[in-house]
Amino acid sequence: IAYIGGGIAQGKGASSYDKSYAALTTQWWKDTFPEATINEVNIGLVNCDSYLAAHRITSEVISKNPDVVIIDTAAEDLDAIAFEAYESMIRVLLSTGSAPAVIPLVTTSKDYRDNAEEQAALAFKLNLPVISYAAVLESNITSGTWSWADVADVKETLFPSDSGHAFIAYLLTGYFGRVLSGINSSQYKDYVLTDSTSTKSRFTKASLVKPEQVPHAGEDNALVPLMQNENAVYTQGMCTTSGQEASFTVTGKNIGMFYFKTIDGECGQFDLYVDGEFVETLDGDLSAVEGATYNYMDYIEIGKYDASGEHEIKLVMNKDSGADDFFVVAFAVSE
Repeated sequence: IAYIGGGIAQGKGASSYDKSYAALTTQWWKDTFPEATINEVNIGLVNCDSYLAAHRITSEVISKNPDVVIIDTAAEDLDAIAFEAYESMIRVLLSTGSAPAVIPLVTTSKDYRDNAEEQAALAFKLNLPVISYAAVLESNITSGTWSWADVADVKETLFPSDSGHAFIAYLLTGYFGRVLSGINSSQYKDYVLTDSTSTKSRFTKASLVKPEQVPHAGEDNALVPLMQNENAVYTQGMCTTSGQEASFTVTGKNIGMFYFKTIDGECGQFDLYVDGEFVETLDGDLSAVEGATYNYMDYIEIGKYDASGEHEIKLVMNKDSGADDFFVVAFAVSE
């Protein structure tokens, strides 16, 4: 059983991981099929939208030969590139060797800021079920049956509490239970992945590439864990320019770059150049951002090209930068 998504999939908001919806759902499978071996893969990560997930699934999910995959990125997919990556990711999963059941799960924020409508439309086009915690939550809060405090801490704007996680698990396991109850009478036919001229699959062959290490003021800049949850450590190469110019050669047809934003005030503003052309100034500093309480990873799509090829990427500290560090986490490459 694989779980893909952001902080909610990771279990954020729950008092412990075993109270998260992923752990509770996996436990249902273990309780329902006690003679089976049930393994869980959870690549949930705070701020992980479909663009990041699409570049992670081959090495972190498909390599595990999943049978069931739950995708929970609606609350993170807030731009067009993320939704494009969402469709690519689903098509890759449906076409993989283990032929997993793919189940879109729609979670949401306190203000219902999500990509639910677009994701649901795509799922229906591909004949996939949709489990929408977002729809149930909004309906019950609007009618006055629930309040946000019933499913999350009153100060929280995204992550569910234990009760919220439990209800998400209730929706998932309720669906699985209904499927199971009718399994003997099902007229099941092999799933056929529908095709469409509107299909967007730019990220079907996607991966993350570690940057070469750049010296950090004489310190040993070894590979380090980027973020950690109770279930896994997600590690990629991390490098910092420490005021120096940093150049990278990256090969691909579609290229993006993930970089770290920090609250400690030590990361600054750096100018990004691709093949000698200025692209934009990237800001790695969160210290002056109101409400910023934790470091997180952001990304930029660097280029879309007609064919795969080498591209030179350079970072130069902006003349007005408030600090001399900038962390490059990984390059997103797809063919």
